[in-house]
Amino acid sequence: MNIRMTANVARILRVFVDEPEAQHHGAELLKRLRISSGSLYPVLARLTTAGLLTVETEEASPSELGRPARRLYTIDPDSLGAVRVALAEFSSQVTPTSTELGRAWGRKPGTAMGGA
Repeated sequence: MNIRMTANVARILRVFVDEPEAQHHGAELLKRLRISSGSLYPVLARLTTAGLLTVETEEASPSELGRPARRLYTIDPDSLGAVRVALAEFSSQVTPTSTELGRAWGRKPGTAMGGA
C-alpha cells in the first residue's frame, strides 16, 4: 500500500473495510466521522489516486435530485486485504499496551490498572 497511514486515513478506511460492498458519499462520511471537509476530501482523493477506492458519480441528473450529483466511493475489492493488514499494523502501533498505560499513569509494571 503506497499511502501514509494517519489517524484520519485509518478512520476513513475503517468505514470502507467494515462495509466493503457499500457506497459512501462525502456528506455521509463527514457526518459519520465528524471530521472537516478539509480533512476528508483530500484523503478521499489520495485513496482514489492510490487505487484503494473507486469512485463513480450518481447517474440521476442534478435537476432530478434537487442537488449536485454525489460522488460515490467504494473500496476496491482487490485492495481490501492489503487495507485490512495496513489497518491492523497501524492499530498495533498506536494502541498502547496495559503496561504502557500504567507507565503513563505512574504505575509500576504488574500492578492493577483499576484497583487500589
